[in-house]
Amino acid sequence: MIGGFFTVIALGPLSIMLMVLCLQVLIYREVISLASVPKKERSLPWSRAMNVYFLICLEYYLYGRNVHRAIQRHAWLEAYLQPLFAHHRFISFSLYLVGFMWFVGTLRKGYYRFQMGQFAWTHMALGLVVMQSQYMIENIFEGIFWFFLPIALVIVNDIFAYVFGFFFGRHQLIELSPKKTNWRFMTCPPPNLHMTAFSAVECELNPVFVASEYRLPAAVATVLSSTRWRFRRLRR
Repeated sequence: MIGGFFTVIALGPLSIMLMVLCLQVLIYREVISLASVPKKERSLPWSRAMNVYFLICLEYYLYGRNVHRAIQRHAWLEAYLQPLFAHHRFISFSLYLVGFMWFVGTLRKGYYRFQMGQFAWTHMALGLVVMQSQYMIENIFEGIFWFFLPIALVIVNDIFAYVFGFFFGRHQLIELSPKKTNWRFMTCPPPNLHMTAFSAVECELNPVFVASEYRLPAAVATVLSSTRWRFRRLRR
C-alpha cells in the first residue's frame, strides 16, 4: 500500500488529484450510508440519485478552477471549454437550484422529517468530506511537498502507534487496527499536470526550503551557553 502511495506521488499532480477524487467518492459514499434507512428509501426512489447529483454539483464547482488552470497551456481545449469556465459560478449556482427544486418536488407526506434529515446529512457529508479534501488539491498546486507532509505525518504516527502498542500496549484500541527525491519536484509548484518525479523542474524556491543562518537573541544564547557549560562540567 505504501509503495502504491509513493508511486502515485511520483507520477505527479494529475495522479494525486485522481487519487484524492476517488477517495472523496468512496468516503462520501460511506458517510451517506451511515444515515441510510433502506425501508424508507424504497418509498423514495430519488434519494440516492440526489446524493450523487449534489456531489457532482460540488465537484464541478470546486474543481472547475483547477481544471481551468490545468488546460490553460492547451489553447484549443481552453477555447472549446471557455463557456463553462466563463460562467462557472453561475452554472454551479443554477445546478444547485435545480437540485434544490428537485428535492422539494420529491417531498412526500409522512416522510418530511426523514427527507429533511437526509437533505441535511447530505450537505454535512459534502462539507465534511469533499470541501475539506479540496484543500489537499490546492496544496498540490503550491508544491507537492505540502500535500506529502501531512500525509507522511499520519503514516509515521500510525506506524509508531503500532510499534508502541505491539511492545507496550495491553488493551486493544479498536479491532480494525490490531497491534497498532527529487527535491524540486516536491517543492516547486507544478507547472502543469503532466509533471512527474522524472521531469526537469526549475523554480524559485520558497524561503522555507532555503538554508539560512538564524541568530538567537542574546539572552537566549547566554542561557543556552551557560546550561551547556554546566552540563559539560557535570559530565567531567
